[in-house]
Amino acid sequence: MRNTFNTLIRRLSKAGFNREVVRHYLLPDWWDDTCEKDESLIKDIEIRVARFLDVSLALVSNPEVDLQTPAYPNAHLRRIRDIDHGRLMPAIHSALRIAGAAVRSLRETAPTYSPLPTKGFDWRHEIKPDGAAITLDDILRDLWGRGIPVL
Repeated sequence: MRNTFNTLIRRLSKAGFNREVVRHYLLPDWWDDTCEKDESLIKDIEIRVARFLDVSLALVSNPEVDLQTPAYPNAHLRRIRDIDHGRLMPAIHSALRIAGAAVRSLRETAPTYSPLPTKGFDWRHEIKPDGAAITLDDILRDLWGRGIPVL
C-alpha cells in the first residue's frame, strides 16, 4: 500500500485531525482540490504533517502506521460533563502548534519566560499594586510581558 493524500487524510482523521483542520492549518495557501490527485505533492504534505505532529518523516510516510496525537499528561482541564481527556488532545496540540507559529511570526521578539507567582493574590498585586480593578487587557499585558503569549 502506498501513501496517497486520501490515505494520509484518513490517518490524520483517525488521530483526531479532520479534513477541515488539515486544510486550514497544514496545507499551503495555494492548495486546491486538484492537488489531492497530484502524487508529486505527497512528500511536501508528509513533511508538513511530520513537523506538525513532531514525528519522523518515515513514520508519516508509512501508510501502515497509525498516526498518534502527542499526549499532554500535565494538561489540567476543567471538568465539563463526560468529556474524554483523550478526545481533547488533538485540539490542545493544534492550539499549541498554531500559537507557536503565530508567535514565531511576530515582528518583535517575545520576552524571556518568567513564571507566574504561585498565589493568585500575589499575581494580582503585581499587576495592580494599588488594588484597582484588573481588566482582561491588564492580565494579557502581564502574561505577554512574562513571555506567555495569549492568542
